Amino acid sequence: MINAKAVPRMWDIGVAAAAGPLAGSRLGRPRTVAPGATTWPLQVRRGGALDPAALDAELPRIASALDVGLYEVALNCAPGSRAELQLVVSGLLSTVQPYPGPGVYDPAAIPVGRHLDGTAAPWQLYHQAVGLTGGVIIGATGAGTSTMLTSIAVSAAHTGWLAVWAGDLTGGGEIPAVSRHAARFAHTLPQIDALLGEANRRIDQRQAACAATRQAMHHPSPDEPALLLVLPRIDQIASRDRSLALRAGRIAYEGRKAGVALLATAPDSSPLSFGGDVRLRDALCAVNVALLRTTSRSETPGLAPGLHPERLPQDLPGTGYLPGAGSAAPFRGWHLTDHTADRHLAAAPTLPTAA
Repeated sequence: MINAKAVPRMWDIGVAAAAGPLAGSRLGRPRTVAPGATTWPLQVRRGGALDPAALDAELPRIASALDVGLYEVALNCAPGSRAELQLVVSGLLSTVQPYPGPGVYDPAAIPVGRHLDGTAAPWQLYHQAVGLTGGVIIGATGAGTSTMLTSIAVSAAHTGWLAVWAGDLTGGGEIPAVSRHAARFAHTLPQIDALLGEANRRIDQRQAACAATRQAMHHPSPDEPALLLVLPRIDQIASRDRSLALRAGRIAYEGRKAGVALLATAPDSSPLSFGGDVRLRDALCAVNVALLRTTSRSETPGLAPGLHPERLPQDLPGTGYLPGAGSAAPFRGWHLTDHTADRHLAAAPTLPTAA
């Protein structure tokens, strides 16, 4: 990890110099935001304008000048019209982040890890105006998608108002702890088809109930819990049968106000990974999307301008970006073993209508 005290001098020599990527720029007074994470306000030269796209193109040169990896530097445009950035340099990503336990959440969002600057990486679980929110975790094999999926499911199961169902074509190999403790679990295509069908019926029932009582949406409770359907490798499910993609799609874009949501993983964001159903993909990405390491930039077109999941290190699973979290800094997801997840899920409250 870079020595924070050396940053200003390295910046002046390699970045702010006449031939540097941000000639004439100036770093302000540093601020420690977390152990190993320091920020510097950055001012471009007087009268200069800042183009975020041009800055992103220069990021490799900036990282090289500071002698750090691309994932160790985040340059964020400040709000407003001032040409100011924040530089974050940290060794936090290379540090394992143990799962803190399912009690660390609020009713609306749960932390899924820590950003480069030490702040919590939030995953929106419920929104007062939108309802239950699902999402998708995108990443290559070994990037940590299943672990992140499991950590969200564990935290969700401990809310006391949310039931977890799961479908895994590997028989639980992707999410073993979740498969053992889910209120309902399916491991074949016919079973997953039935699970999707039942989730759609829940949507129908709750939409009818809301219409009868003139409520805008279903309000989850222990007696009438919300339902989170967890599907690792949705590409292997949706591509097998068009009807499966359609049923999953309805849950993703219509289930929120009925308290039914879909949480999935996929290797990339191409329509093929969602059974060719663009509406399914777009609905899953509408609120929550995590971009873990991918093998090429072309695998995440349009999802995160300025972010580069293909640059993330292979030896740090769980490292990624949350484009909707308001930070361009990467995060490191929780480290959660199957044994620990098992223990937490076994202690989760049992909901009477979960199954």
